[in-house]
Amino acid sequence: MDMATPKGLDTEPDTSKSATLTRLAQALGCSPDRFIEPAPAVTANDTSQLIQMWLAIKTSEGREAVFAFVREVLRSEAQ
Repeated sequence: MDMATPKGLDTEPDTSKSATLTRLAQALGCSPDRFIEPAPAVTANDTSQLIQMWLAIKTSEGREAVFAFVREVLRSEAQ
């Protein structure tokens, strides 16, 4: 299935990476800075600890509560 090109991206190709990023950001309704924000440092220890805590949750209700919390955190960070 073909999808229509979003308005603003159907123009003549521009070789400028900055202009391309700007057009993409406009099509997605966000700032170009959103694509170049530094990612927070995540250590292997953070990841390991998160996995250990996840595995310690025994019930599906507990895991669903974690998912609900994470969805809310992601939603608030996206604004």
